[in-house]
Amino acid sequence: MQAIIDGLQSGEWSQKQLIAELIKFNDRTITEYDEVCDQVDLRDAEIEALKKEVKLKDKQMAEAESAAAKVLEQVKTMKADNILMKAQLKDYPAQLKENKRLEKKAARLQESSKKYQTRSESLTKDCRDYRAIIARKDSEMARLRLTGHKQMGDCSFHLFPSKVVVENSKKQHVKRVNLIAMNGEGCMKIIGVDDNGDINQPKSHDFHFNAEQSNFIKGFALVAEQDGWQFTDRVLSMIN
Repeated sequence: MQAIIDGLQSGEWSQKQLIAELIKFNDRTITEYDEVCDQVDLRDAEIEALKKEVKLKDKQMAEAESAAAKVLEQVKTMKADNILMKAQLKDYPAQLKENKRLEKKAARLQESSKKYQTRSESLTKDCRDYRAIIARKDSEMARLRLTGHKQMGDCSFHLFPSKVVVENSKKQHVKRVNLIAMNGEGCMKIIGVDDNGDINQPKSHDFHFNAEQSNFIKGFALVAEQDGWQFTDRVLSMIN
C-alpha cells in the first residue's frame, strides 16, 4: 500500500499501472483475509476440541473420584473384616481341637450305629422267621401278640407260650395249648381239662377255683378242643 502511495505522489505511475497495483493489492488483501479467516476457524475448532477434552477430563476425574471413594470404602470394609478375621483366628486352635473331638465322637457313633443296625437286622430276621413259624396252623408256639391275661377274682389266667404234651384217656400223648393259673401267693401251675370234662392240676399247692373260674377253664378247653388245640384267634382272644 505504501508503494502505491509513493507512486501517486511521485507521479511516475500511469493510471493503468495504478489500477494494476490496486488490483494486486486487493487480491493480496483478500488472500490474507482468507488466510486469517482460516486461521480463526482453525483456532475455533481447536478451542471447541479443547472444551470437549476439558469436559471429558472433568467427567473422567469425577468418575475417578467416585471410584476412589468406593475403593476407600472397600479398604475400610476390608480392614474391618481383617480385624474380625484376626479375632476369629485366635479361637481357631480351640475350634480345630473341638472339631477333631467331634469327628472322633461321630466315628464312634457311626460304628455303634452299624453295630445296632446289624443287631436290628438280625433281630428283624429272627422275628420274621419266628413269625413264619408261629403263623402255621399247627404251630406249637403262641403268637407274638399274646401279651394279655384274664383276671378273675384271686386268680389270673395266662396262656402257656407253647403246647404241652399231655396224656389223654386213651393213653395217647398229644400236644395241647394250656392255661397257666396264678394266684396272689406267687404260685403258678398249668391247668387243664381231662377227657371227662374235669379240671386237673399238678399235685402241689391246690388252687380252689370258684364257679366262675371253673366255667372259664372249661369254656377255654372247649374252644381249644374245637380248634384242634391250636393257637387260633379264638383261643388267643380268650385271654386277651
